[in-house]
Amino acid sequence: MVEFDIDFPANTSINAQIQALSAPAADGSVVVVSLFDVTEIKQVQKMRTDFVANASHELRTPLAIISGSIKTLQGPALRDEETQKKVLGMMEHHSTRMTRLIKDLLSLSRIELNANTFPAGNADISAILTRVTENLSP
Repeated sequence: MVEFDIDFPANTSINAQIQALSAPAADGSVVVVSLFDVTEIKQVQKMRTDFVANASHELRTPLAIISGSIKTLQGPALRDEETQKKVLGMMEHHSTRMTRLIKDLLSLSRIELNANTFPAGNADISAILTRVTENLSP
């Protein structure tokens, strides 16, 4: 098995499988070569890797702020009510942000699980379009 990339005319990843025949074929062939275009699979894998890296970064930032805020409240701001209010507000803001990010991740996970499932039942297209129009109107 061999995998290689072709850069022209477009970036394409090819998986080649070479299998020797047990005996020469009638036309004299001694091997069979199968080529598979794995470009889309590699692109999806890269997208997943990039997504996980981005999601990790997006979660790490508010978590670091919350962690630092706890240390501030336990130390320098222990008896400073004004700083405590400010720090608690930051903690609330970033914990809300983390909650939104986690909800988004769970939604994406549910979508991916059902990606190959066709919807069951009927949809009222008129009602959906009315709702969309209302949401988009100024």
